[in-house]
Amino acid sequence: MISVGKILPQRFACQNPSVYLELTEKNEGTMTSHKEWDTYLGEFEDYLKLELSLSDNSLKAYLSDVEKLQQFIELSDWELSPLEIKQDHLEQMLEHVCDLGLSVASQARILAGIKAFYKFLLFQDLISEDPSELLEGPRLDRK
Repeated sequence: MISVGKILPQRFACQNPSVYLELTEKNEGTMTSHKEWDTYLGEFEDYLKLELSLSDNSLKAYLSDVEKLQQFIELSDWELSPLEIKQDHLEQMLEHVCDLGLSVASQARILAGIKAFYKFLLFQDLISEDPSELLEGPRLDRK
């Protein structure tokens, strides 16, 4: 397994409370990609509701995490569907999230949502390899 700490030495766990996640702009040139993302996000939402019986808050968090990935891909000017994402793209997204100064817990939750999405795509036989499989989140301190 590849640890995020090995990929992004001590940067993944960085914290800067003055920086906020600003992945809200949409890139108009990626309409085909938008439709694909919307389709897979809808199917993922149905899966989370029906198969996993998640609470509304958990459901919203998982979907929000995957939407952050979608927005990052679009802001990076990559016209990629969720099925075309590779481990390198996810590593860059995690580095970006760290640079935004999100807490370690938020970083771990975002990664968990993305991993759940790719496990879903793998379960549905839409991808043959999980690009998130070798990624590990930051270590959370237990109280």
